[in-house]
Amino acid sequence: MVLSNVTMSSTLDQQRKAFVRAEQDLAQGQYAHFKSLTHSLIEYPLYPFLMYQWLVKNLEQTPLVIEFLQTYPSSRYAKLLTEKWLIYLAEHKQWTLFLMHYHATDNAVLQCYVAWAHYLVDDKLWALNEAKRLWLSGVEQPNACEPLFVELSTTSLFSTDLVWQRFHHALLTGNYRLAHYLRNDFTGEDLRAVDLWLRVNDNPMLITEVTPFVKDSLINQRIVAYGLKKAVKKNMEFAVSTWTYVKPQLQLLSIQELHVVERALAMALAVQHDPRAYTQLQQLSEIDDEVREWKVRVALYEQNWSHVREALAALSVAQQALPIWQ
Repeated sequence: MVLSNVTMSSTLDQQRKAFVRAEQDLAQGQYAHFKSLTHSLIEYPLYPFLMYQWLVKNLEQTPLVIEFLQTYPSSRYAKLLTEKWLIYLAEHKQWTLFLMHYHATDNAVLQCYVAWAHYLVDDKLWALNEAKRLWLSGVEQPNACEPLFVELSTTSLFSTDLVWQRFHHALLTGNYRLAHYLRNDFTGEDLRAVDLWLRVNDNPMLITEVTPFVKDSLINQRIVAYGLKKAVKKNMEFAVSTWTYVKPQLQLLSIQELHVVERALAMALAVQHDPRAYTQLQQLSEIDDEVREWKVRVALYEQNWSHVREALAALSVAQQALPIWQ
């Protein structure tokens, strides 16, 4: 047993030294000597990492890449290698092979490439609808999406309304750089509306320039709703009074769009311990866990024990089990 342990220790020590030499060979481009060393390292725990490093430098070795992915499918290196290899295949226009090995991912570059691959290989309609989804994400997409967006812009799926949606989503996600960039896609009255919206983004009080004409269009109503949500943090009384006046006129907005503004107002009142907070929270069309908890806090701050009991009873089962509420 002692002899066996000594032998294992000696073998492991030799493998460690071989691994270090192999990494040095790889860094120096000494691939022939690198390969001769790897044969003795197949059982070494870090062998997959070593091979990953080599394959990243040799992504054209398709059979070896596939063999690695099949041998170590659940290793972290498999995911990393797959992404790098797929990008390599896309950049070298090997679209059929790309589609054979693509799996759903949150990698934006690969999402662009898979849509473009489908456009070129088998399903233009699916690809254009995917382009539309990527376009409307509200974030700047990588250059890999550009050919796809160019094709989308030449179809009936593309319209000024689609540009408006992207502009709106960019503002809602805080991507002001993209919003300013999209300004170049507007002309005439649309451009004037975009410029006003961008000014409202910088100074929400400027919605007073829109409120007299708020009934006129969906764009005007969205500018007012957007500005009010931002105004909450700068001038609560202005936001509350303007909302009370203008809400009945916002008939083109969806229930969800109205809820977003009302929730922002109600939560701001709650944070400031405003006596109107509980009523505003109670009147929201959608009550989520955060709102339920703030109803309890507001009621406790007011020392309104009827509201406290009501708010505690409205907590979800999971919330009621938390020590803070017990």
